[in-house]
Amino acid sequence: MDKSTTQCYKESLEALRDARANEADDDLVYRMLDAIELIVMRLANDADKVDELLREFPHLKERFIKK
Repeated sequence: MDKSTTQCYKESLEALRDARANEADDDLVYRMLDAIELIVMRLANDADKVDELLREFPHLKERFIKK
């Protein structure tokens, strides 16, 4: 996986956790979730990258992979 994408994802998650911990405005939290989802959707165009992403961030499987 592209290092910048992975780093962006990790930074987004950290910022989201901080926002939740500080009881940030819900709008901010949802915009951050949208940004993370966009990263995942862009990676979805490449099955190998999606598999790699799911290995690195297994919790995404529950949210983005519908059975």
